[in-house]
Amino acid sequence: MATGEALVCRLKNLSPIEKADKIQQANLFGETIIVSKDYKDGQLGLLFDTESILSNEFCKENNLFRHSILNKDINKVGYFEDNPRVRSIKLKGVKVSAFWTPIEHLDYILTKKYPQEGIQIKE
Repeated sequence: MATGEALVCRLKNLSPIEKADKIQQANLFGETIIVSKDYKDGQLGLLFDTESILSNEFCKENNLFRHSILNKDINKVGYFEDNPRVRSIKLKGVKVSAFWTPIEHLDYILTKKYPQEGIQIKE
């Protein structure tokens, strides 16, 4: 989870990125995000605004750290630095202004059903 809030929302408005074979972009509520091409239109997830700070536990459990030694699976790498703050970046010419991740990334803490679409959740 993160310091601050995340919006439970569906992935939509997916479009390709020129010369990018593994990632795609989307626009959610005026925020531009980049996600893996493994993710599909309509998939439920969490949208974090820029400057949200993700917890180390959330990043570790979901292999989101760039330094794999910090991840649960040290064979996987993410793109967050050791201080996992959502920052505006430019990737493949696209200015990214938020972070979206699948709702399944909550599986390590949830024992019941996922929060409903449209709900804002806090840590």
